[in-house]
Amino acid sequence: MSKYKYKIDQWLYYVQFPEDENLKNNKKRAVILEVMKNNSVYDYRIFIDGEGNVRKVKEEQLFSE
Repeated sequence: MSKYKYKIDQWLYYVQFPEDENLKNNKKRAVILEVMKNNSVYDYRIFIDGEGNVRKVKEEQLFSE
């Protein structure tokens, strides 16, 4: 079984600071572009819908739709 919860092309929600009570509900819709299996810091590369930004993120920042 893979240690990665999400797959390429899967839509989900990205939260930049999920541990911050004031910011954890600031969700942005995003899609997985890449599962970063060889990266020790980040788990995924995502595209943020509406912003057009591509960013590397950790799995704890992502939530299912």
